[in-house]
Amino acid sequence: MNTPLPLLFKRLAGKSVLLVGDFYLDEQIQGRITGMSAEGPYPRIAIESRTHQPGAAGHVAMLLSDWGIRVKLAGFIGDDPGGIALRRKFKERQIDTEALLAIRGTTTRGQIRIAVQGDHYPQQEIVRLDAPVADPVANEMCDSLFGQIESALPGFDALVVVEKERSFLTAGRLQPLVRLAQEHGVRLVGDSERQLHLFEDFDAITPNERELLAAVPEEQNIEGAARLLQNRLECRSIYVSLGSRGLLVVGADGTPGHIATAVQPVFDVTGAGETVVAAVAAGSLADLDPQETAHLANLLAGLAVTRPGLTRLPIEIIQQAERRQEAQVQANKIVSESELVEIVRQAQTQGKRVVWTNGCYDLVHAGHILYLEKARALGDLLVLGLNSDASVRLSKGPNRPIVNQEQRARLMSALSCVDQVIIFDDESPLKIIDRLRPDIYAKGGDYTVDTINQDERRLVEGYGGKISLLPGVEGMSTTHLIERILKTYRDQDDSRNPA
Repeated sequence: MNTPLPLLFKRLAGKSVLLVGDFYLDEQIQGRITGMSAEGPYPRIAIESRTHQPGAAGHVAMLLSDWGIRVKLAGFIGDDPGGIALRRKFKERQIDTEALLAIRGTTTRGQIRIAVQGDHYPQQEIVRLDAPVADPVANEMCDSLFGQIESALPGFDALVVVEKERSFLTAGRLQPLVRLAQEHGVRLVGDSERQLHLFEDFDAITPNERELLAAVPEEQNIEGAARLLQNRLECRSIYVSLGSRGLLVVGADGTPGHIATAVQPVFDVTGAGETVVAAVAAGSLADLDPQETAHLANLLAGLAVTRPGLTRLPIEIIQQAERRQEAQVQANKIVSESELVEIVRQAQTQGKRVVWTNGCYDLVHAGHILYLEKARALGDLLVLGLNSDASVRLSKGPNRPIVNQEQRARLMSALSCVDQVIIFDDESPLKIIDRLRPDIYAKGGDYTVDTINQDERRLVEGYGGKISLLPGVEGMSTTHLIERILKTYRDQDDSRNPA
């Protein structure tokens, strides 16, 4: 993501969401298998803990609330103890439940998950119990609910719909809300297991792969199905959860983008879909573009599946996860020649422009950063060839480098403008350039076409590459920096030891 998380959450402060959908109270039972029953072929489980958490749209509400967003709920629950407990949990988070209507004589929906562990295996879910499908809600109750929604909607920044049961949401009821939202600049985000057709003219929808292909049975290619559904619904963006394969995003221009999931152990996929819905809503409210929103959703869903049950994701936990992910990304930027060849080929196959530059980057200063940012702006992928310690000694003399190649490579990989780093031993990276064939060859400082390495120039021009010369910043060079440091310490010594 280009937008720092602290800035993202700062943008979300004071934002508001009207959340319409199906609200569950889910129960998680954790226990330990103590043996097999003598009465039948089933295990005996000693219960160690029982917890209740809002599920479905309720889990989305809890996530949004954790991120500083004001949330109002609209939907139906039972007038039973489960409904009372669910309403209490929302009120503890200062979530508005005025439009969460209780239906007399009904049971609050939910799931019961039973997870066990033993002496020789970790905790895992062994059974999930679903409540019976709810009966359709009476028309007069629906009319009352949608009257409240219509009155409240103009005062919110986003309308988020999370539909599970086909119990009360219909196109006829939803489309007037869509028109009202558009009149008042309210963002629209929708998620449904079976009724994606409801979300015409929405800003974003968030199906998983199975839901997408069920909605577009005539097209079984994921990208094709996503574009077809997007065109059919005229929605701005579609985010398709692909499980372990990550997330597919198709923005307003119809161009698909795939966000890969970081490799990590999966503990429990429960709540991953709701996490994507909440992340997409947050990205929309923070004015992120679809690619950045997809990266956010991928990060948060990946974090959710590493934890048991319906996991809350407070801001500090998300920031810790991003720091760990960034550290892994930086480590992965430093590649071998064979790895880099494959990366460059794949990028060029996708129509991306690859920029090459190289240097020692011994003592990094502002001039280096400004140059690399300009070089990255020339294309889509910046590859930095870093002179090894031996290569630096060939060009700079036996007293250089000041900083060894491992530390220099790690430092350069930490820069967001640098996509890949490769260390080379020769005085010139001619052989690597020949293998990579980058689209753009960039040089900085005071170089001209006639003073750059002419063998490199002939190679690049020979295969049709472009040479780009980016002027440096006057007075900024590693040599100049070393001279200033030496002069400063000499002057200090002279002042301490006058003749």
